[in-house]
Amino acid sequence: MPRLPQDFNFEPSLDTKKFYFWTRKSQRKIGGVVLPGLFSTSGVVADAFLFSLILGAEFLGLMNLYSVSDGKIKILSVVALVIADFLFAFFLHLPWHIRLEAMNREVLAIDEREQALYRMEQKKFAWLAPIFKIFIWLIALFKVASFWAFRGIFDGPTVAILLSYCVVALLHIYCTGFFLSELWLNWQIRREFRIYIDSRNPERNKYRTGIRARLIECKNPMKRSAVAQHVFDEEQPNSSDTPSIGVFVLKTKGILTDGQLYDIVRNQDTREARMELAVKLLEHQMDIMLSDPQGIATGTQNVE
Repeated sequence: MPRLPQDFNFEPSLDTKKFYFWTRKSQRKIGGVVLPGLFSTSGVVADAFLFSLILGAEFLGLMNLYSVSDGKIKILSVVALVIADFLFAFFLHLPWHIRLEAMNREVLAIDEREQALYRMEQKKFAWLAPIFKIFIWLIALFKVASFWAFRGIFDGPTVAILLSYCVVALLHIYCTGFFLSELWLNWQIRREFRIYIDSRNPERNKYRTGIRARLIECKNPMKRSAVAQHVFDEEQPNSSDTPSIGVFVLKTKGILTDGQLYDIVRNQDTREARMELAVKLLEHQMDIMLSDPQGIATGTQNVE
């Protein structure tokens, strides 16, 4: 996932945080609750490797198609095909952020009716995916047909190049949108952190955050837990480590990542306690996601 700066007073802007909805996630099951993922990104290294293969294959495919056409296909036409590949792959990815947000909200839904509404929301614009997949495959088929028509020889190199066009189409569908989203999120976080550490920049305080505190009334026995700058403790702490039922206080500073959420939840002794706390922490994550660093999110309060 994007490497957050080790400065707990820094938090990315609201607009930047929302790009976490665009990145690839790995679901985790905690008891009977499946968390879709929010402040995390999975498969970054694999996506970066596959994207580098795409760039190499697109370049080789462009040069091979142009060379076998003997000038009958203009270089700008071949470049336009490559650009269209990337554009359609990005458009294919557009519905993902709507789906992921709805998946997380379904976990937080209070009744079956609300859950059904968010399940419907997950299908919003889903019809776009098949359309742009078809466009990507049509471009691949056009490359295959054009190369075959100009070369006219069925040998090993021909088969390899034709297969590469198909592989590129598959990789575009699988990883291009996710990798470009990850790249943009990383760039935005680094850009905002540079502003934050620049003492001469009047906008630096836009990215300074305080402590978000949330009261959580627990129905199952809970244990105190602390991960990095985040603390989950009883409202009235005592010296005993015995799990207790009652009101706890969650205090976070900056982003509560998915990994930190899992660490706090794993510290609980029972399946029921882990399930209950996982949902409460996800609710807190959503509040962080949908507020700016200084703002007050629903159910939370920023303090110094």
